[in-house]
Amino acid sequence: MIGKERILRTSAAGLLLATGSLLSLIYMERIERWVLEWFMVLRPGTFIYDLWQSPTIQTEVDLYIFNWTNAEDVTNTTIKPRFEELGPYHFTEKMQKLNVEWHDDNSTVSYLRKSRFDFVPEKSAGLPSDPVVAPNLIIVGLYQKMLRINPFMRSLMIMALNVYGKETTMVKTASEWMFDGFETPLIKMGKVLPPGLVPEMDFAYEKVGYAYPRNGSMEIYGHHNVYTGRDNFEKLGQIARWRYNNVTEDSPRCKLKGSTGEFHPVPLLKGKPISYFLPDLCREFQIDYFGTTTFRGIDAFVYKGSARNMANGTDNPDNSCYCQDNCQEVRSGLLNISSCWYGAPVFASYPHFYLADPYYVEQVEGMKPDKDRHEMVVILEPKTGMLLEIKARIMANLLVEPKTQSLYRKARKTFFPLIWADYHVQITDDLLLYMKLVPVAEWAGKVCGVLGVVLGVVMLFYYPHQWIWKKRFMQRIEINTLEVTRMSESTKASGAVEESSLLMGLTYTGAKEEVRIPCPSRKMTSRVRHCARLVIVLLGICCITSGVYLFRNWIEMFTRMRGKEMALSPTSRSFEGWKVSPLPLNFDVYLFNWTNPEDFYVGSGKKPRFEQLGPYRFRESPDKVDIDWHNHNYSVSFHKKSWFYFDAEASNGSLSDMVNTVNSVAHSAALRSAGTWGAHIVNIFSNMYDQKVSVTKTAEELLFKGYEHPFVTIGKIFRPEDVPYHRIGFQYPRNGSAAFDGDINMFTGADDIAKMGQIHTWNNLTHTNAFEGSCGNVHGSMGEFFPPNLGTNDTVYMYMPKMCRAIPLDYTETVTVHGVTAYKYSGTEHAVDNGTLYPETSCYCVNGKCSPIGVINIGPCAFNSSVYMSFPHFYKGDPSYLDAIEGLLPEREKHEFFMTLEPNAGVPMDVGGGFQANYFMEPVEGNNIFGNVPTVMMPMMWCEERVRVSEEIAADISLVPLIVLLGQIVTGILLAGGLICTCWYPTRQVTHFCQSDPKAKASVLRPLTTFGVSSSAASAPPLSQLFRTNQSETGNERVGVRLLDYRRDSGVREEMGAVEGSPRERLIGMESSDVIAITR
Repeated sequence: MIGKERILRTSAAGLLLATGSLLSLIYMERIERWVLEWFMVLRPGTFIYDLWQSPTIQTEVDLYIFNWTNAEDVTNTTIKPRFEELGPYHFTEKMQKLNVEWHDDNSTVSYLRKSRFDFVPEKSAGLPSDPVVAPNLIIVGLYQKMLRINPFMRSLMIMALNVYGKETTMVKTASEWMFDGFETPLIKMGKVLPPGLVPEMDFAYEKVGYAYPRNGSMEIYGHHNVYTGRDNFEKLGQIARWRYNNVTEDSPRCKLKGSTGEFHPVPLLKGKPISYFLPDLCREFQIDYFGTTTFRGIDAFVYKGSARNMANGTDNPDNSCYCQDNCQEVRSGLLNISSCWYGAPVFASYPHFYLADPYYVEQVEGMKPDKDRHEMVVILEPKTGMLLEIKARIMANLLVEPKTQSLYRKARKTFFPLIWADYHVQITDDLLLYMKLVPVAEWAGKVCGVLGVVLGVVMLFYYPHQWIWKKRFMQRIEINTLEVTRMSESTKASGAVEESSLLMGLTYTGAKEEVRIPCPSRKMTSRVRHCARLVIVLLGICCITSGVYLFRNWIEMFTRMRGKEMALSPTSRSFEGWKVSPLPLNFDVYLFNWTNPEDFYVGSGKKPRFEQLGPYRFRESPDKVDIDWHNHNYSVSFHKKSWFYFDAEASNGSLSDMVNTVNSVAHSAALRSAGTWGAHIVNIFSNMYDQKVSVTKTAEELLFKGYEHPFVTIGKIFRPEDVPYHRIGFQYPRNGSAAFDGDINMFTGADDIAKMGQIHTWNNLTHTNAFEGSCGNVHGSMGEFFPPNLGTNDTVYMYMPKMCRAIPLDYTETVTVHGVTAYKYSGTEHAVDNGTLYPETSCYCVNGKCSPIGVINIGPCAFNSSVYMSFPHFYKGDPSYLDAIEGLLPEREKHEFFMTLEPNAGVPMDVGGGFQANYFMEPVEGNNIFGNVPTVMMPMMWCEERVRVSEEIAADISLVPLIVLLGQIVTGILLAGGLICTCWYPTRQVTHFCQSDPKAKASVLRPLTTFGVSSSAASAPPLSQLFRTNQSETGNERVGVRLLDYRRDSGVREEMGAVEGSPRERLIGMESSDVIAITR
């Protein structure tokens, strides 16, 4: 028999092996990522470090230079500049990283890059001595810099240019234009001048050239600081700082980001672009996902340069932070890289203006855009992010403009192509072999996991199965007193041993010899029964595993499934309801009538008193127009266009009601001109047009119709940039306007349902500049969709275009809407704080002035006027606002701004509340009207929108929590069923064992194989208990063995005069065939 310790050790080892293998299969992706992180994180002395520090991959560079063939016609605006492409000039680049320094505090590594370029004449179509004619790059650059200096220094520079820079063109050899460089008189003069005397003449190098001094220099590429991936693997190889800064010098709003080329964020995701930081462009450069391919036997992702990647901030919001002065003037297809060319107006594009606006190709002659020759292509292995092949193609262009006193003052505005480079890199064969091992290792891991599970299950159940099998089919032995005799040698030799199916495995050991009674073959019915039990146990383990997996991932799985169906697209179910709301929208407006403006002066002793008028109800009919889908980042751009129709029956007032309110226009004019000569002009016009501290207009004029104001008319003449409209009104010109809320770009959720409805850009900006830091970020929901799986500790954000900011809404309570449980998120002090209670909101303070809690300064978003927003009646505001006026009474039921959301789907169920517009009145020194007014926050109006879903829509929404609940129920059933299937049979055996008679327990605890027989009488007691003897006719003693029969149909029997004491027992007598003769 097998020892119990051996059984336990084997079963425990099998359980551990099966569990570990099963977990490895479930978390195979995570294990792969752990292994990948361990292997690829940058550390000194590793294989990856050696490959990164001195790459074995050879880079081949083809340079093409444009020769200007009709430079003599530069002043003839009717003749286009004509260019001839020379090249390729083939070089091989050997790159190395030097001065490597590790920074453990932030998990980065710093280095200087050094590249060596060697000319390969066999692969070149030109010689380095080829003459090339090109525009005078130095002259064009200096004239561009002169625009930013004072007139006196500009005159000095023009004199210098007239002496040393009279030529519009420069003729140099190809090698001089490329890596060798050449000297010019202007550079020599700049080197002679004292540093800083004329900053525009401070040249970085003693020579000039398109690629000078890249060959063998560490200075041109600058100091790099990249992440090693030790703390955050997703940052591996991403730029942290360049030239000791985390922003570009001329674009401080643009944070440095992107890969330096060796590593990429893994795993790569389909549809998501990748970004690089290119020192040659001094900026990030994105490349869009194109599709999949097979590269020399390896599945790979393909990325290609698109028109979007080369679009400026006007056409591509992602590039908006790089926009400079002429961003609006440059058409799509060129990127301004002047900061990387020391102020010269140089722009990057694809070669021959490929994918650019046709305007550029039509400007010049000789351009032949070709997809095969000029397209940028990057091929990456998706699991490791390793580079398989790259064809990077970039062209540099010089903007030549006709400027006063410039050599090109008679020329036409033209973008001159200068040079383009074709970088070709392909993985080596030895590295390709490593890449091919990645999927092999993945499959090997899965196969080993499956084999581990199978082997573990076998080890777990093999010995217990043997033990249970023998216990089931072996008969339990009852001990009887018996004397031992010998069989004759002849009987023993003849093998006349009578076998019995009931004596399986019984061994009788004598002094000199041993007789074993073999076990007969098992019955088929028992084997099938055993296999069925094993299958049930395995099924239980699978159910438990599935239940645990669903318990952890069900909500996420359902969210992904729902996202595929609900993601916004022209054909999705949610599109029509998003474009045109199916629910009736009511827009209620309340106006504050100022009843005592004549008492508004310092020392009057009376507070401003206001009377609330309204509501004036309008039925809103919204629509989204100018819809443009962007599949590269799964977003959609649109404009909101709404029509408002007055509902007289539901209103408490008429549009002809006369309302007295603050004369905000006259006060703004006084503030802007305070302390200047314009203050006298404002006083003159104020007297001329009989201006007062208040104006009286109809409700219709104050709302959508607007009214004319004399200061607006005057401002349109003198400062049109500060006066965008011809009329004034709280809601003017919102009615029927598609431009009122600006250009909105939000995510569709096609790649991540949690991003659905979240705004990406507003007016092509990701940062409004209205507020500093994170307060100016464009983020939050547009009101139709919110992130799914919300919790009570979450805060949701709603973006308000007219406030240029997102409003936080905090969880307040759980409510029920049409039988659907929902979370109510309301505007609290958090939404109207300025750093008093929530330090992170201090960046909403404008110009360092922080108002008491309760109001939001939106002056930077409202043409720098003194307009503040708050909740109606200064709800949640500082008591000082209410103490300064009369007539306002905040109430939560009337003035709370809330958004009730179904938490699983993030769908609004009930929306209510609004905001109040206030004007900050303060004295203006020297002004005839406002010189003696008190400082008071004056309420003007507040509006409210109320939307509640119908019961039909609520019924559809209720399916979401129902499905989530069903998934949880199924999870519970799987877990319970798995536990029952796994534990039922072992529990049944243990219970049966515990309830069995002591003799059965003894047979289990003391295996029969432990019994022995001695030749002496003294050693016979065990045998005397086991056997009883009777004399046979042959003289041999026959042994009677009392066994327990497990047949269920057996009952109480009487054999040989003995009555059995158990319904499961029967005694085998001498004449029974189940008695065997044993000879000692």
